[in-house]
Amino acid sequence: MNTLLQYFSDFEATEGVPAELLTLAMLLVLGAAAHVLLSFFVGRLHKLAEGSFMRWDDILMTALHTPLRMALWVFLLYLALDVYPATVSLKAMLLKAVD
Repeated sequence: MNTLLQYFSDFEATEGVPAELLTLAMLLVLGAAAHVLLSFFVGRLHKLAEGSFMRWDDILMTALHTPLRMALWVFLLYLALDVYPATVSLKAMLLKAVD
């Protein structure tokens, strides 16, 4: 994450936009794109599972959809907390909540 902040600090010097803001915006865009791709992928697997004879395939795909999306956003929140060094205690609480 520090490398990314260094890259954006060069952009900050020329454009005047804070590097932290650019990093958070990039994480938000990447998170939204990953959310859409994950939903599409799981939706395709769900349609394939509906066509099978085994009922458990459909149940498994339905059960995995929401936890995978939540894990994605928790991971992105964890990365976003790396941007601000003042959030070390919040980051520790998040790790404790995930465990």
